[in-house]
Amino acid sequence: MTKRSSIPTNILRRLYAHSGNCCAFEGCNNPIFEDDGTLTGECCHIESYSPDGPRYNERQTDEERNGYENLMLMCSRHHKIIDSHPIKYSVENLRKIKNTHESQYMAHQLEATGMMLKQLQVESEKYWSSLKLIDENDDTGFKMELGKNDIYSLMKDIKESYDGLQSAIEFVGESSGKLQDDLKRECEKCGIDFSLFEKIPYYNNSLINRDWEIINLAFPNHMTMLRTRYLQLCVNVLEKLVVYDKDYLELYEMCKKMLIRSHKTAYYID
Repeated sequence: MTKRSSIPTNILRRLYAHSGNCCAFEGCNNPIFEDDGTLTGECCHIESYSPDGPRYNERQTDEERNGYENLMLMCSRHHKIIDSHPIKYSVENLRKIKNTHESQYMAHQLEATGMMLKQLQVESEKYWSSLKLIDENDDTGFKMELGKNDIYSLMKDIKESYDGLQSAIEFVGESSGKLQDDLKRECEKCGIDFSLFEKIPYYNNSLINRDWEIINLAFPNHMTMLRTRYLQLCVNVLEKLVVYDKDYLELYEMCKKMLIRSHKTAYYID
């Protein structure tokens, strides 16, 4: 038996957004999701997915069967009714029911969305202008800049900051390991007998293995976690963006691969 493909998440979101959270059957007000979030509605195929189902179309691909145009949301009662009477509820009739139902909510949604987007745009321009003023009003000469305000540039800037922090941590580790040698040279400059320090047992000598656990355990663990969480955030954000903007698809696929590689080597050092 061929495994049945699942309906893509972005298709389900689109169906719900155009459903008004209401069964598509004319005159039915049964919800798709209850107030407490319980799913009581069902996703119905206009042309059946299964060969033995109502209104099956052998010329359709699996992708078309689970596509937006072939699906509608109904309560379980009306789902049962339309599938039990495939002649009365033909493909043509069901498409009319779907289009009539969705057009009610799409028109309202577009109007509300248009007003919302306009307001968001105004508020967004005010917000970024206020941040720009902070830079313009600063006369210290030491103010950090925000940088370019786009996803590609921000990801690059964060990566560069991460690499810089990693280099700084490595430098601190190397420097800490040279403390005793540095002290020896300073003692020679001052004519102090360094052998006095060498008589101190290693477990009481604060110069030996100074901050070893922080440098060799804590820092690497935090940096590995930071990198993994950063890539995880990128994938989550881009996963939502590609639904509306395919220009982010290449970056999305790249970040997914980077997260897999990063997670495969992400082990605590102990």
